[in-house]
Amino acid sequence: MDYRSIAFFVIILLVLGTLAVVSVEFLSDYKTIGAEKGSLFLNHIVKLVVGMLVLAFFSSLDYKIHFSRNVISVYYFLSILGLVLALVTGSPVGARRWIKIGGITVQPSEFVKVIMIIFLSYYVSKYSDKMKNILYGLILPIAYLLPLYFLVALEPDMSTFLIMFFVTLLILYTSGTRGIYVFSFIVLSILTLLLLYKYGFLRSYQIQRIEGFLKGEVSEQVLMAIEAAKSGGIFGKGLNLGELKILVPVSTSDFVIAVIGEELGYFGIAAVFFSYYGLVSALIKSAQKFASNIIIRTFITGYGILIMVQAMVNLGVTAGLLPVTGVTLPFVSHGGSSLTAFMIGLGIVMSMILRSEER
Repeated sequence: MDYRSIAFFVIILLVLGTLAVVSVEFLSDYKTIGAEKGSLFLNHIVKLVVGMLVLAFFSSLDYKIHFSRNVISVYYFLSILGLVLALVTGSPVGARRWIKIGGITVQPSEFVKVIMIIFLSYYVSKYSDKMKNILYGLILPIAYLLPLYFLVALEPDMSTFLIMFFVTLLILYTSGTRGIYVFSFIVLSILTLLLLYKYGFLRSYQIQRIEGFLKGEVSEQVLMAIEAAKSGGIFGKGLNLGELKILVPVSTSDFVIAVIGEELGYFGIAAVFFSYYGLVSALIKSAQKFASNIIIRTFITGYGILIMVQAMVNLGVTAGLLPVTGVTLPFVSHGGSSLTAFMIGLGIVMSMILRSEER
């Protein structure tokens, strides 16, 4: 029954995201004379179909394929290659996060998050009896992943870098690394970031965001998102009836919760929170059933942690509790790379659960 609970909450999130996309496109077409009808919705449907096919493919594969040393080496090489290509071929203005392949735009860092969890699951299974040792429990796994962190930070994509960093530490902590080591490393990392900030190693727009956040300033886009979400009241204005959403920047991606709040109200926002709580809880409960299989337990736990952390960052930004970042809301935001990457992770989880139930 675990896979059914997981699928149930994922479907709710996918439906809410699709409704938000349809709503934004409806009002955009209504407000814009000569707009190309159906382009955003059709684009979203194509991404959903691709995501479902990816989910089906990875669910049908034996999960053990991903955790052999040779395959992990290939994944690691592809991660490095993808991030380097994004740096080399990306736009020189702003963050260089995307690779253009024909008419398709791919964000490698979204897939690197899943590959990172695969690597950590393999690593923890190999050194499970040494995780309380600071060398094996913290220094070595961080050192192995350091090139990936560095390339993501170099784009620069500090939000993804921080998500990867904290997800790694949480996975290591839940796998046996001592809490004092993790806490000390976080403190050391914060001091390092403060030094980078003080001596001007960050980009100007990053410094402006951090300074504005520390001064208690809220950006105009966040204020607009909060106003749109609040305007929906308890039950919302109804599907396609919200008008403030059109003023919210990247309303189908970074601030998609504002669209849901305006049209479905606090009830819709609560449905999102409840779905994430249910999804992560179902994943953690599933992981606990595989206490004897370290790879399965670590991967499912890590996947749940990734969803939790990324959702918290996105919702925290919309609420004005965190500086503005470009982080998507898992399974809800309109973004092909994000959705496909999370579907790959979900497919591996489903393969793990279904094969164990068959046995």
